[in-house]
Amino acid sequence: MVPVPEELAPRVIEYVSWKGHPARMGASEPEGDPGGPPAKASRAAEAGGDPIARALARLDQMSRRLVMVVAVAALEQQELTVPAAARRAGLSTREAIGTILELNNLIIDEGGPPMAVLIRGLEGAADDAFSWDRRILMTSEPIARSVAELARDPAQG
Repeated sequence: MVPVPEELAPRVIEYVSWKGHPARMGASEPEGDPGGPPAKASRAAEAGGDPIARALARLDQMSRRLVMVVAVAALEQQELTVPAAARRAGLSTREAIGTILELNNLIIDEGGPPMAVLIRGLEGAADDAFSWDRRILMTSEPIARSVAELARDPAQG
């Protein structure tokens, strides 16, 4: 981990969200590395089930609450800013961004789609100065439905 000055943290997080984690870039991993961990796809296949369910099971309760807030907003077709989602989940904005990065990485690790939860600019917002108030969290309807169903299932929680 590299320390980042507080004033640059939002830009670094946005860049990493857009670019992806270097360890997950296909070109940066040597082919056939026998000393590395087992392949992600085979680990996901062995576990069976939904990759989103497996990723959510690896999150703590506060992080799951944030994911549920994002899923409900997606199903209700609400544009929920990062700070608003964080407040609803009882987290700081910085914790929410970290949670979204962690969730996306866990879903990829479990064999699921990359960028399950996106952070994008609010339509029509000028980007003169960076602000999380002008960034929204969004996910696809199928992922949001999967999260909502898992939240209703007491065995998953």
